[in-house]
Amino acid sequence: MLNKSRVYSLNDRLNLQKNSIISEDMMLGDKVKIKGYGISEGEGISLEKIFHPVLLYIVDGRIDFTIEDKKSEMIKGNSVLIPSGEWRGIDAIEDSKILIINMEEDIMIKNMDKSKILELVDEVEYSEDKIVSKTLVQNDALSMTLMAFDGKQELSTHAAGGDALVIALDGEVLINIDGEEFDIKKDESIIMPANIPHSLHINDKFKMLLIVSKKA
Repeated sequence: MLNKSRVYSLNDRLNLQKNSIISEDMMLGDKVKIKGYGISEGEGISLEKIFHPVLLYIVDGRIDFTIEDKKSEMIKGNSVLIPSGEWRGIDAIEDSKILIINMEEDIMIKNMDKSKILELVDEVEYSEDKIVSKTLVQNDALSMTLMAFDGKQELSTHAAGGDALVIALDGEVLINIDGEEFDIKKDESIIMPANIPHSLHINDKFKMLLIVSKKA
């Protein structure tokens, strides 16, 4: 599990071992479970049907990804939203590290194509001197939002009702958590604990996936 209020390089956090798959629980909530995988070249996750929506994100490497009967290559930065009830399989073409974000079956995801390989960082656009947010999930137990900050921007001090995971997709942000500052760059991550004051300060450009998990 990720410790709260600590900066992680996703690439460094996920481990690889020859001829093996290493998995790790990274965040466990009532409605979302995030697992990280280090999959060595030639290994994979066999074809299986999943009964909840899944967002898969490639942290590093290259895989063959199968959804239903279609196989596609995915590389670092690619993502795919897999609807409930579809078959999926993963084969590592080279040593690869991935995040799998599992959501409960009743979660509905909007504003993102399903069963299509995408660049997650491109799913929200910069707008000059503005903050742009795209909601993927919003309910009492879980929120997932893509956000893009352009120019000198900030989110003033506030607290969330659940643990908030930041996955940096582009640029850099300074996050203050209860008086302690953390510099977060692309491909890094941090959990901002529930009910603890935090703020975000951006000097240029920054994009993130923000996942807030609250008790239902």
